[in-house]
Amino acid sequence: MDAAISENINFENFRLFLQEELVKRCRSNPLYSMRGFARDLDIDNSLLSKLLSGKRTIGKRLASKLIGKLELDVRTYKRLLNVSEDEEDVLSYEQLAIDSFAIISDWHHYAILELLRVENYKSDLKWIATSLGMSAIECRDSVERLIRVELVEQWEDGTLVDVSGGKSTNISNNMKHGALRKMQKQLLEKSIKCIDEISYEKRNNTSMTMAINTELLPEAVEEITKFRRNMGKLLSSGASKDQVYNLSIALCPLTNITN
Repeated sequence: MDAAISENINFENFRLFLQEELVKRCRSNPLYSMRGFARDLDIDNSLLSKLLSGKRTIGKRLASKLIGKLELDVRTYKRLLNVSEDEEDVLSYEQLAIDSFAIISDWHHYAILELLRVENYKSDLKWIATSLGMSAIECRDSVERLIRVELVEQWEDGTLVDVSGGKSTNISNNMKHGALRKMQKQLLEKSIKCIDEISYEKRNNTSMTMAINTELLPEAVEEITKFRRNMGKLLSSGASKDQVYNLSIALCPLTNITN
């Protein structure tokens, strides 16, 4: 790509895109790393780290090189361009939509919000990543996203504070359905994993098989909702909180009987 084209690039949008691209590659290949990303971009690993964290700006010549390596599609390229004020509003809205979908669809965003309430919490990305079993790359990306959508605030001393007011599940109603399905799958997968890794005293995985009257399902769902909220109040009571847990309740058909 000609270096002159890179003059039109919005470098902050480009930095965010690089973050998203790295996280996407790490998810598709658990063995992929920042070092591998740097190799694919043909730049030094320490330089990439500084670019992703915002400690170093992306110059025009470097932007031109990276864009050539990334093979961007037209839609992505337009998103990275410097645009007029009106178009900037549209891109900001699109970025918010991307962030909102990611927050609703990935379990660790909510886990980070809850972690802020745990006793002896540390506003340190390495500590957060270790506590939640996340990669450092995904942790940094998630925290920045929470800050961008104003669910988390970062003070001058680096302290992270939850300012969501408990309304984080309402940030993007137009895409909640598909996003929530994705998150529920993730949480069920973690629940399966904990059966093998967590002692019974610290978890509860139970089930009950029954013949039911399906006309009572709406009432059953209402009772489950009440139970879930009451359990949340019970376990969240008191000043001292030392762990972040997830409560998943499943009520689903095992038969496929038709009249």
